[in-house]
Amino acid sequence: MSDESASRAIEPVSTPVTRDAHLLCTLILKDGKPFYGSALQAGYPRSIARKGLKYLLGSNAEFASIYKHESSRLLLNAEKLRPLALKALYDELSNPRSSQRMKAVELTGRLKELDMWVRNIDTAVGVFVALGERKEAITQQAEVIDAYQDQ
Repeated sequence: MSDESASRAIEPVSTPVTRDAHLLCTLILKDGKPFYGSALQAGYPRSIARKGLKYLLGSNAEFASIYKHESSRLLLNAEKLRPLALKALYDELSNPRSSQRMKAVELTGRLKELDMWVRNIDTAVGVFVALGERKEAITQQAEVIDAYQDQ
């Protein structure tokens, strides 16, 4: 009897593995996890996980349609994204204690509707000053280039 129980304990038990395409799409698209680990977590074999997403999309039509459907649901078009961005800018500007208020002012100044010229905070002003001071040298160089092209 003990020999039979020992052989049963060593014998691997095969359990059916279900592949969950919806879970795999969620892990890849929404959670941003790598394909290999996500495929294993969703029940796909290592061989498919190693081959990658491109292989699975090309070889499995059902997964490709689920992936296409899920990715189209997640994509925000510009019409939906613009109001969200404007609301976030408004919230940032209206909060006097916000640490990102100056960045919000800069971004707001770049909007086409307002047409304000706002300089990036990180731009070195010295470059523009140096160009203004060297106007004569730049003009002379441009004249030399024009003279060379005429020859």
